[in-house]
Amino acid sequence: MLSFLKVRVVKSKIGYLALGLFLVSNNTQAQDILDTPITISIEHQSVETVLYEISTLGNLNFVYSSDLVDVNKVVSIHSSNQPIKDLLDRFLGNEYEYLARGKYIILHPTKKEKKGSFQFKGEVTDAYTGKKIGEATIYEANRLNSSISDKKGGYELRLNKKPVVTTLIFSKKNYQDTVIQFSKVPTNPIQVQLKPLLMPTIEPNTANIDSTKIVRFFVNEQHLKNVKNIPFLEQRPFQLSLVPVVGTNKLLGGSISNDVSLNIIAGYAYGIEGIEIGGATNMVRRDVKGVQLGGAGNIVGGDVNGLQAGGAINTSKGSVIGVQLGGLLNHVSKSTTGVQLSGLWNHTKQKMQGVQVSGLLNTATAIKGVQITGLINIAKKEDSLSIKNNEYFDTLRSSKTDIPVFNITKKSKFALQIAGLANTNQNEIRGLQISSIFNKGIALKGGQISGILNSVKDVKGIQVTGLINIARKVKGLQLGIINIADTLESGATIGLINLVKNGLTNFEIASSDVMPIGFSFKSGTNRLYSILHTGISPSPELWSYGLGIGTEFRLGQKFYTSLEATFSEIHPLDRFHHNTNHLYRLLINFGYKLGKNISLNTGPTYNIYVSSVYNAETDTFGDDLGSSGFYERINNGRLLKMWIGYQAAFRF
Repeated sequence: MLSFLKVRVVKSKIGYLALGLFLVSNNTQAQDILDTPITISIEHQSVETVLYEISTLGNLNFVYSSDLVDVNKVVSIHSSNQPIKDLLDRFLGNEYEYLARGKYIILHPTKKEKKGSFQFKGEVTDAYTGKKIGEATIYEANRLNSSISDKKGGYELRLNKKPVVTTLIFSKKNYQDTVIQFSKVPTNPIQVQLKPLLMPTIEPNTANIDSTKIVRFFVNEQHLKNVKNIPFLEQRPFQLSLVPVVGTNKLLGGSISNDVSLNIIAGYAYGIEGIEIGGATNMVRRDVKGVQLGGAGNIVGGDVNGLQAGGAINTSKGSVIGVQLGGLLNHVSKSTTGVQLSGLWNHTKQKMQGVQVSGLLNTATAIKGVQITGLINIAKKEDSLSIKNNEYFDTLRSSKTDIPVFNITKKSKFALQIAGLANTNQNEIRGLQISSIFNKGIALKGGQISGILNSVKDVKGIQVTGLINIARKVKGLQLGIINIADTLESGATIGLINLVKNGLTNFEIASSDVMPIGFSFKSGTNRLYSILHTGISPSPELWSYGLGIGTEFRLGQKFYTSLEATFSEIHPLDRFHHNTNHLYRLLINFGYKLGKNISLNTGPTYNIYVSSVYNAETDTFGDDLGSSGFYERINNGRLLKMWIGYQAAFRF
């Protein structure tokens, strides 16, 4: 947690503003205090007084330059249980942005950055002994550019663009952090003295993945040194990386927790609260809450709450509550509550409550639930049904009672197939296939459940998977991220992408009263199709993304009409909104086919807009979307607006 010992802003002799701010090293997880709700009522007081009152009510401190903030400006503010960020927007306007660091909020002007390259250099020393401090982290608070001091305490930090106000933070394990803020580029080196902590840093009692071979392979030494100096920095809504050293979080990724994390090859983060997708490996130092999908595997230093799926290996150094799907191995160092499915081995070091399904081996210190394997189940303490099958067993049997289960053969017409890796059947199967990776059959009357892929020629029943369903003829339901079918005779395909050969698959370029430029991908059947869409608005500068569903009715060979419902997130072009900013739309389209796969359509839209984004310039809530609403109300700092709009589109 950050703890400043001094908060005054002073002018130095070298022409830049230096904050004499010494922060106790942030070794516990900081929280975004900008979302803290407070109640305040002030009439005709200075900005400085209002900031003081908010800091008292919210148990925090503000960091700002008195040369850049008009602290003597008289304002009035009345609010009930409103987030601090919204209050700041109301009386400071949109001239500032805010960075939360522990119990401190740093105010930055929002003026445009200056072009050109800027370099800062200097030296880091011990404030008491004068000893040079090596391996200290120096980073710019806004853009996250960072550097490491050498053995002699020297450092160099380069910025491609310079903000109007630059905030540099100096961090070193067992030292108090120091913040320096300036509006002009100093001509002389910046010499910084760090004060040692009175008490050495106590590391949290959690597992460390930084010493593992996979982390050492992808993460460089500077990244790991930054993690030691800055255990946790902040929570960010989104990050994109190629590998840990090439991404939007730069070399501070191991100190940042993300809501959405996309890693083309591999990623390295403090924590995940949402979804993480990695082409090869996801590496998270603390906890995962949500969904984690790794092409090869996932390694987590803390707990997992949700779904963890890896093509080969999933590892959690803490506990798991939810589902683990591993192509080869699932390993949990503490306890598991839920389901483990793997091709070879499931291991829970402590207590397992739920179901373990593997191809070869299930192990746990104690289990309360079911173990199903191809070879061996091991549990020192059992309160469970333990099922195993190999060439020496004619039937599947319980470890406590002889309970016959179905044997699986090539000629089986009524069967239950349970496998850690894959199920295949060369005849028609009437029953259920369950596996962590892959199910395949000729014809199915029943169900297929898998972690990655279901494939069957003809299905009468249901296919459920974490990734892809494939079938020739479907009478029933396909439920997965991607569904593929030649013919959907009855039922539905439900997923993000539904590719039906005799169905509906098209792209659409649209223009509406909300987003002048929009793109959509629609897939499924005329009865039910899914929608993935994005849009751009040049003025105001916004973009959107979302999904939806629709149904289409033919009115003849040339004419059709469709009914669609969509949900969108709205954000500025240069950042993500932290507050609610949602648009719900109901569209009625009337279309005309110009050719076999080309058509035009247009129609009215019914719009419901919900936003807690405050616009200080106009003293209104929400972005300037759509036309004047027939219903508009603000309640508890949230706008609810409804209006009738339009959309015109070109479909191909």
